[in-house]
Amino acid sequence: MQVAKAVTRTLVLALTLACVSGRASAVGIVGFNVASSFSLLGSVDALTQPVDLRILLDSVAASDTFVSITSSDLSVLTLSGGGITIPAGVIASSVPVSGLKIGAVTLTAALNGVEATALVSVVTAIPTVPENGTVALLAAGGPLLLWVASRRARQAPAA
Repeated sequence: MQVAKAVTRTLVLALTLACVSGRASAVGIVGFNVASSFSLLGSVDALTQPVDLRILLDSVAASDTFVSITSSDLSVLTLSGGGITIPAGVIASSVPVSGLKIGAVTLTAALNGVEATALVSVVTAIPTVPENGTVALLAAGGPLLLWVASRRARQAPAA
């Protein structure tokens, strides 16, 4: 019992000192907010569509935090500066990209030994879902991409 109390006090003291001295555990990445997104051909340092691709941290950044992001094919899609800097006090940041030619790439983000990936396809037009909720297909010079969404109206609950 005494040993357990001593170990507990030591751990609490070590954690307190780490937090006070600014040496708390390093921030890490959770991943990208979406598994895939689109970039328009010819776009330069632009946000992806229809959803803004963002990298998410596991906690708020205590200081400006650089996240390395690489493209699997630099002839298709690039990022300025090899990644993004997430400002202090922020937990997520957008990933602007440049679409150079039609195709699909895997983006790999890395921070403190943890990696996350997302697929970005460079296209000439962003796929949309018609008002009737049908599926829109788009050939992106590689694998056929499938974009599905539902626009069904909500039904009133049964009484």
